[in-house]
Amino acid sequence: MEVRELAKGTLSSILHGSGNFSDLLRNVVEMSRTPVKGKRNAEMDPTSLANNIVTRHAGVLGVSAAVLSSPYDIPQWMPETLSELSTHMNDPTPIKESVRATFAEFWRTHLDEWEINFKPKFSEKQLDYVLETKHTREMSWKCREHP
Repeated sequence: MEVRELAKGTLSSILHGSGNFSDLLRNVVEMSRTPVKGKRNAEMDPTSLANNIVTRHAGVLGVSAAVLSSPYDIPQWMPETLSELSTHMNDPTPIKESVRATFAEFWRTHLDEWEINFKPKFSEKQLDYVLETKHTREMSWKCREHP
């Protein structure tokens, strides 16, 4: 788990310095959509479930790395990517913790200029998804204050 989080940070740094990573982003978004529940309430066998959670988490970490590669900026691809990432807020552990940490960091680096510079770049639907995550920043700070 810790190795995956460190890899996310490394990938984020690499992406920050690179130009176009749309193919990579498309691939990790697809991985993040790996099912972690059986169809029509059918149970998934434990091995498949564990493998799917690992694959989905890898995809979410890749999406998170892309988001974190642009602190203090909102590139054209980011509003849709943040909307996609927000759909994982209630995924199984450890996925949801990674998503919440990413949104806490996103809000830390984007809140000051949100209303003037960043909010206008989002559609109404994207805003609905992303604004639902805003509380993660406050919750993150409260957890640090009261361990």
